[in-house]
Amino acid sequence: MNEYKVYTKSNWWRIEADDDVEAMRKALWFCYRDDEEFVKIVRENYSTPYTLRIAVIDNKTFESYTI
Repeated sequence: MNEYKVYTKSNWWRIEADDDVEAMRKALWFCYRDDEEFVKIVRENYSTPYTLRIAVIDNKTFESYTI
């Protein structure tokens, strides 16, 4: 299990998940359940910390926007 830190507009908490997909699924579910606004997930206990975000890509201009 890997440890992730989930950030919302008003709070943050830690979750455990087997991989990034499960971490995102759990984070979005907890945000839905608790009526929180999702911002990002950070995996800090990896050799190089990294961030997971949700982004939208415009198919006409190919620009990406972070939600």
